[in-house]
Amino acid sequence: MPGKKKIVWRWDWGLYMCFCPYCDQPAYEKEHCQFCGKDFEWVEPKYKPTEVKVGDYTVVQSTNKHIMIFDKDGEMVLHASCTKKKTPEELRKMVDGYLALIKNPRIDELFEEEEAE
Repeated sequence: MPGKKKIVWRWDWGLYMCFCPYCDQPAYEKEHCQFCGKDFEWVEPKYKPTEVKVGDYTVVQSTNKHIMIFDKDGEMVLHASCTKKKTPEELRKMVDGYLALIKNPRIDELFEEEEAE
């Protein structure tokens, strides 16, 4: 009986993504495909996102340079497009900026003004 095929990594939609070696659908699990149900062998990617822990938050810059901030429960609280690769220190500052934004007492007013336009 032949062994399992290895996961396929490639650039797609500007992002380094993994795909099922059997049905070519995105691989969301590390052991089997959600689409065709076949088991495959996980292979670590050549390119990895930059990940920095800042207090209760984790900031990640993915391979397409987008930046995401996750809270302690793993919920994404901020997503930003970016065209520049950031250093770990710059990513830490992104969390500081996010926290300053949500603590702004006028935050609700700012979004209300935007919706009225």
